Amino acid sequence: MNNIYIFFFLFIFGIKSGQTQSVSTHEFVWSVAGKHYVSDNFGEIRPNHFHTGIDISASFGEAVYSVGEGSVWRIKISGDGYGTALYIKHPNGFTSVYAHLSALSPEIEHYVSENQYQNQSFEQNLYPQPEMFPVRKGQIIGRVGNSGRSYSPHVHFEIRNSITENPQNPLLFYRNTLDFLPPRFSLLGVYPLSKESSVNGSHYPQFFKIDEHNKKFGIRTKIKVTGKIGFAIQAADRAQGGSYRLTVYAAELFLDDTLQTGFRFDELSFETQLDVNSFCDYPEYQNEGKKMMKLFSAPGFATKIYSHRIPSGILSFSEPGKHEIKILVRDEYQNQSSLTFDIESMFSENSQPTFAKNLNQTAYDSAFYIVKPNFRAELPPNTLFENSTVYFSQTQPFGDLISDVFTIGNSNIPVANPYNISIKPKLIGKLIEDKAIIVRILNNGTFKFAGGTRLNGFLSTKTINFGAYAVLLDTVSPKIEAVNFPKDSIFTKRPEISFKISDNLSGIDTYSGFIDSQWVLFCYDAKNSLISYKFDNHLIYNKYHTIQLHVRDKKNNESIFLTKFYR
Repeated sequence: MNNIYIFFFLFIFGIKSGQTQSVSTHEFVWSVAGKHYVSDNFGEIRPNHFHTGIDISASFGEAVYSVGEGSVWRIKISGDGYGTALYIKHPNGFTSVYAHLSALSPEIEHYVSENQYQNQSFEQNLYPQPEMFPVRKGQIIGRVGNSGRSYSPHVHFEIRNSITENPQNPLLFYRNTLDFLPPRFSLLGVYPLSKESSVNGSHYPQFFKIDEHNKKFGIRTKIKVTGKIGFAIQAADRAQGGSYRLTVYAAELFLDDTLQTGFRFDELSFETQLDVNSFCDYPEYQNEGKKMMKLFSAPGFATKIYSHRIPSGILSFSEPGKHEIKILVRDEYQNQSSLTFDIESMFSENSQPTFAKNLNQTAYDSAFYIVKPNFRAELPPNTLFENSTVYFSQTQPFGDLISDVFTIGNSNIPVANPYNISIKPKLIGKLIEDKAIIVRILNNGTFKFAGGTRLNGFLSTKTINFGAYAVLLDTVSPKIEAVNFPKDSIFTKRPEISFKISDNLSGIDTYSGFIDSQWVLFCYDAKNSLISYKFDNHLIYNKYHTIQLHVRDKKNNESIFLTKFYR
């Protein structure tokens, strides 16, 4: 993604159209001082969610500043997700979020540590009273890190509406006079959207390479269409001085110079994050990694980013003739590029789409049920983004599976909201009750834990994926491996001890470590499957110690690691 220089002296200039509140000039400062880059920005397509902030690339351990006056509202400590994250409420109605930190300010760090030892848990979700940790604008609140689901040092930074908690586009809060480069197009998708529609004679989506010449974008291939047609683009923003590729802030589509549809990333909602799978071309993203951004929307799409001037952003071509299509894309600083090309509308006797519900399709706004002797599925209204055919099949088990394999829907169809499935195992007994889990069978034949709670002889779980499901027994305990020391070793120089913990199916549920029978703080790094203890004042030095680790998975399989060391 492309670079946007970040300077500590850049201040907020107000919010663009689409925002519901205003912030005066100079109210917020940047969260990291000096010259840095935004490596990922707001609205980027991610697996099952939009990116709800900006990622500010910086060196590990650099200071992180509060962007404004306020008070610490929440402190979240996790080995996954946002890692170490701090939330600050500001009097202007917004909350700033700083995630993946390596450390917090000393007074906050002390408060967190006290709670961890009191609760005997590394994971914390704390809501201190506002008067406990007031902060000034520009005050150091933490340090840049790589905690949680982060793969390089950076700060994931968000600005949220304090009332709705909806994430706002942070770049709309800051002026950046050094970004003068416009976004670039790379691919166009043209989609036939009814049974009578076609693109160059095909009833399947067609993709066209976009060429650039003298800063103008175009398409060499002739495009002939009929019926209901939707358009999508693959494009990326850029800025001086780097190689990062950012998502475009806004796009608009014109037919013969008349605006038809567009999208803009001002605000998102955590309640509709699965909408990303309808905004993009889901099969192309899953199978090819293409991030096609649609300029049309399905009826079940709920995120408010579109400004359609025509129904759902779908163009209708029923009469012969030639037309000009122009697509504009721009970034948050009004740098803009345009793609212009001609299309030819071909004659069709019936180019009207068939939206009528029929026996072969499930209506997106209606409930749908599958009831079989050993399988049940309940799809509430709005499980689908649009009317779709939901297939079902049942096949014999293989390997260690203890139920038939039940396939529901097509894995290339995105799901808008979770739905429930229930499977009855072929075997019964206490072992089955205690250790059975539902797994999703991936295309490569591997299993992915999907959950499973017992109910009337069935295992039930909620899922956000169509595909193949079955029941498997999880009887294998997690693995515990010492990383940086052998048994009965001497630790006079090492600052910490680490262990790799892993589980083959249901995943790690709990972990705890004891030295000389006293609980000590082991920090969890889920992405690297590590737990680590930094030697601190909870340890009495210059003696032999006994260390004991307990790791349990989600089906209550437990492993215990026991050894001695001298420090």
